[in-house]
Amino acid sequence: MHATMAVIGLGMVSPVGRTAMQTCAALRAGISQFEELDGIVDQFGEPVIASRIGDVTNAPHVMVSAAIHASVEAIAPVERVELSRRSLSVSVLVKENRPFGRQFDAAEFGVFLLSQLGLPQSTAIYPYDRGNAAGMDALFYAQERLARNPDSLELIVGFDSLRDFATLARLETMNRLKSPSQGRGLIPGEAAAAVLLQNSEASSYLPAFCVIEGIGCATEPVPVGSEDPCLGEGLTAAISSALEMAGWASGDVEKVYCDLNGEVYRAHEWMLALCRTLTNPKVVHPADCIGDVGAAFSPLLIGMAAVALHRGYARANRALVFCSSELGTRGSVCLSKPLKGTRSWK
Repeated sequence: MHATMAVIGLGMVSPVGRTAMQTCAALRAGISQFEELDGIVDQFGEPVIASRIGDVTNAPHVMVSAAIHASVEAIAPVERVELSRRSLSVSVLVKENRPFGRQFDAAEFGVFLLSQLGLPQSTAIYPYDRGNAAGMDALFYAQERLARNPDSLELIVGFDSLRDFATLARLETMNRLKSPSQGRGLIPGEAAAAVLLQNSEASSYLPAFCVIEGIGCATEPVPVGSEDPCLGEGLTAAISSALEMAGWASGDVEKVYCDLNGEVYRAHEWMLALCRTLTNPKVVHPADCIGDVGAAFSPLLIGMAAVALHRGYARANRALVFCSSELGTRGSVCLSKPLKGTRSWK
């Protein structure tokens, strides 16, 4: 029997908000934040559009600053006495290990994060360099740890930016970058997001936003950029596995939160998976407001769904989240309103 996890803390820094509350409210309202990058044009001389966050705290890099800010917000609901009494593990999500683009060292950042949060350096750190779906892998192993130690806590934090020149050049070479001359493609973005989890059956149960009932992870054999056609096998398997673990039927999912980013490949993959797994859910994709935020997507989407379920504007008791990474990792989670007490917003 798997252990269900409760989301008890959220943190976000995005181009449209400096907190989880601000970000979720802005995304719900459809507020977008895009800009032309100075001095950067595509192969047709058209300006490149992207989203950006400003500096948040004094840290070596703006994205590190944002990740620390989001982590502080996520653990804020747990008092220091409670935090020191309960074992805590930290999972760090970064972009896939690729021969281009700015790559953050997840383990190194984890150590820096512990010092900034005032946590013992003996705190376990688990790095995941799986890009958009990295958080789903992290959730799977966090669930195992919480099953073994029900009174422990799990912090999952992801941060990423697709604005660096090497990444932009790669996307442009692959004709994946959206611009005035390329109508279909992704808009590079950046964000940081964090979620704090506990076992739903913990003796020291804290009020929750939502409960994670099912997790599914899989690998797509034909990732974006491949010459062969994608059949949506990986995403189909990930969604099916999450539904099976949760014990849900296809019609139980009324709302979907996902990282669809404007690429034809991703839309095609989703349509194939949708036909095989779900019925007719309403779909939310915040990339149309903040762009593709890479490894930050998993915790950001879980946070969006958690707030929507908690506050009632999801107009559903259950929601599904899915993410697709560039190199093939696919992941999905099933979320529901908690049976126990819920957390109140200030």
